[in-house]
Amino acid sequence: MNKDYEVIESVKGVSKIYQTGHGENIKALDNVSFEVRKGEIVGLMGPSGCGKSTLLGILGLTKKPSEGQVKIAGELVSSSANERALLRNEFFGYVMQDASVIEDMKVWKNIALPLEYARKRYHFDVMRECVAQVAASLGIEESLERKASELSGGQKQRVALARALVGNPHVILADEPTSALDSSTSQSVVEMLVDIAHSGKAVVIATHDEKVAGQCDRCVYMRDGAIQA
Repeated sequence: MNKDYEVIESVKGVSKIYQTGHGENIKALDNVSFEVRKGEIVGLMGPSGCGKSTLLGILGLTKKPSEGQVKIAGELVSSSANERALLRNEFFGYVMQDASVIEDMKVWKNIALPLEYARKRYHFDVMRECVAQVAASLGIEESLERKASELSGGQKQRVALARALVGNPHVILADEPTSALDSSTSQSVVEMLVDIAHSGKAVVIATHDEKVAGQCDRCVYMRDGAIQA
């Protein structure tokens, strides 16, 4: 395989079972095997409830599989909560559909949050420089001293994307990141995600939007917790 497309994360035979308050089992993922490769953007497609968000959670180590294994750079992921937390902070960036910015916090502080929780300790000046660089790359450098509540929906999503990138992660996981945006802003966000992937990172984006999926390098279709052949 081309070096630019080496596998950076994989899940094999992964299932996720939730138990309801009535003692019933619901299988959100059913024997899923999936690879994430450097340099590509992958679309996860399927109807609501098909397992897209659960798979993103498994990939991003915010959820543990009930069965199966997860590997990062060929190494089996530990079950230790501390080790998983360290991997989450250093390996992944997350972009959610509602941007999830802290409204009464300044933009630069929103972006800097992952650095404050990183294993590496950042001097304040270094942290501000990291924030300034990623903000400039996304065209929001002039908004750094504003409160997030003052921004438009598209600007907030750029802040969320900057926050996902500021720690220089290997993989960006995006869950319906364009669902609350108009078509023009949505296109802009997708173009940024494509550029990020093709710069050498990996991007996995869960979406209902065929236009978004059409810009991905490949698409994976899910139904009832399983990947469709």
